[in-house]
Amino acid sequence: MCVSKTHIFVVYLCYVAVCLQVGQYIGEICRYLLAQPAGPFDRQHRVRVMFGNGLRPQIWNEFKERFGIERIGEFYGATEGNANICKWTLGQIT
Repeated sequence: MCVSKTHIFVVYLCYVAVCLQVGQYIGEICRYLLAQPAGPFDRQHRVRVMFGNGLRPQIWNEFKERFGIERIGEFYGATEGNANICKWTLGQIT
């Protein structure tokens, strides 16, 4: 299935986030979502925690606020490595 960036969050909500409270992102997907006009589906989900890599500090807080995400965990480490480093925060990213 091919999904445009305009509809990716709606598709995510319909097929995944209805049941789950944890989401995963990679690369620039969060920036792509923020670039879309705000809509009625932005907070109609159960996701409370997201984790992944590549979320820029400049958009971290805006992403949390707009989509109602309580916690975001950024991890670093290659899939073939034997360890990862995670950064969890409850407060604002500066």
